Amino acid sequence: MKRFTILALTATAVMAQVPATAAPVAATPVATAAEEAPLAPISMQLLQNHPGAPTGVEDVLLVPSANAGQKAVAFQWSDPNNAEAYILWKNYFAAAQHTSGGGTDAQTIASFGLMYPVWGAGLSLAYSDSSHEDPASNQTVTYHALSEAKLFGSFGWNGKDVYGSLLWMKPTDNVVTTPASGSSNTNPRTDDVLLTVGIRKYPAAGVEGSAWSGQTTLGYEYFRPAGEQNPIMWIAQVYGQYGYVFITDGITFLPGVDAYVDYRNGTADPDYYAAIGVSPYAALILPLYEHWTLKGGARYFVEQTLNDVQQGKPSDFRDRGIISNTNGSVGLRYTRNRWALEGSIANGFLSNGPYFISGTPTGGMIGSLALTVNLK
Repeated sequence: MKRFTILALTATAVMAQVPATAAPVAATPVATAAEEAPLAPISMQLLQNHPGAPTGVEDVLLVPSANAGQKAVAFQWSDPNNAEAYILWKNYFAAAQHTSGGGTDAQTIASFGLMYPVWGAGLSLAYSDSSHEDPASNQTVTYHALSEAKLFGSFGWNGKDVYGSLLWMKPTDNVVTTPASGSSNTNPRTDDVLLTVGIRKYPAAGVEGSAWSGQTTLGYEYFRPAGEQNPIMWIAQVYGQYGYVFITDGITFLPGVDAYVDYRNGTADPDYYAAIGVSPYAALILPLYEHWTLKGGARYFVEQTLNDVQQGKPSDFRDRGIISNTNGSVGLRYTRNRWALEGSIANGFLSNGPYFISGTPTGGMIGSLALTVNLK
């Protein structure tokens, strides 16, 4: 069964530190301190998406109203296949994100919209290229298709941010139902329609206190296998974050925990699916010398699932518990006047080399490189 994250679940993180096409994690636009000038980095990966941590310009794609008045440009490169670019100009914003799955599947998302202090709204459109081997012609065929459309917006309410989105998504591995040669595609097309509503609250900049966010997603997954009745899988997801901000001698410590529930039921295979996951983590912002700052964090992930693998009746329930390896990232930030540069090492630093945490490698050492420039 096709899985997608609640973090985005776009996310926007807990599930697999995902690209922005999946519903994003509700990061928080805390007003930044002087050492964070001009903006935090694009990605929240370094601080494990803590809800009270300074966020970057990517937050405009979740809560545009919280970013009104910003004038900035930003670019981030994350391994050879992923890049993002943003521009915020007073009441307007635009963004482009490109992801590639090892060179065979690629997706480009274009976003734009308006941001005012009272409300904000935007539109995202994703265009996908998917390459598959066509057994009839013995050639690689590349398909092009619109694979995602999302309306999103936000407004301020009683000291909190309320946000929401309506998403239609066609997975990149199912962008087409029939190859050019006329032979059947082994991946029948599916369509997801998801409605997400969330709320978040966070402390003021430089102030200790708790931060939290929560969101609910409801929708369905529509299957289109050729010559069969079109089944529907109903989806209900709840995702929450709680964290605290400790500040001592200029050092910021950010412990927190994320939790989610994912429930699906329908006539497709599997008939029934339920999962509950918890992920404790901690992050740190440590000023070093003048313009230099060290950032980093690590998280642990536990999940329990119950799955009916038998289509129709009788049922065949199977449960599985998952405890992931510790993973995290660490990086350095350099700020000067109106610009900031940040580089990170992701995931693999805890498990590559001597494998002193997990005993096995879980990813490469390369993380990301981000540049933000404040145009004010």
